[in-house]
Amino acid sequence: MSETMRNVLNTRWGWLAAGIVFGLVLAGSGLTAQEPPTQTTVFQDSMTVYLKAHGGKKTAEEINKACKTYAPAGWSFADMEPWVEDGDQKGVWVTFVKPALP
Repeated sequence: MSETMRNVLNTRWGWLAAGIVFGLVLAGSGLTAQEPPTQTTVFQDSMTVYLKAHGGKKTAEEINKACKTYAPAGWSFADMEPWVEDGDQKGVWVTFVKPALP
């Protein structure tokens, strides 16, 4: 490593600049690129339900119970977002989707 480069990296701004350059090189290299999906699914309908559950095991049990309830009607789990208020989890919003008929 050259003396000039060593002097630049010995400063706080030098490390920041090196990190930015490294990030740009990594982003441009294709290492972060994801393969496009080979198959897409069209969904006929979606629904979001609120499950009151206060964290941990209780939340998992409520989500599993909802999945078992809606699965026979063709609904499948798509997404979950927790609802946190004042640092406490109050419940979760769970989205289910139903694939379109072929």
